[in-house]
Amino acid sequence: MTGRELEILSHGEEPWRQADKGRLRGQSAPIPIESIRDYFVASELADREEDPVPLDSATVRQLLAGARERRTVPDQPDRREDILARVARG
Repeated sequence: MTGRELEILSHGEEPWRQADKGRLRGQSAPIPIESIRDYFVASELADREEDPVPLDSATVRQLLAGARERRTVPDQPDRREDILARVARG
């Protein structure tokens, strides 16, 4: 992924979106450590409850299929549901 793609991906998560709501253009906004911790703890718990998707080379190829085309869509990170659907379709 490019730096911009990683930025879009990470800044689409809840702690960053919440901090960004009050941010003035051109300024930064602090993200409370507690917000980040709570987000990742909840994410980890949710991940453990779901069936894991094996990440063998065939699965990785499926995940990356069409990635170049999706890069042309500005500021729209892949949603987890879309990724899982692409893997399920094979």
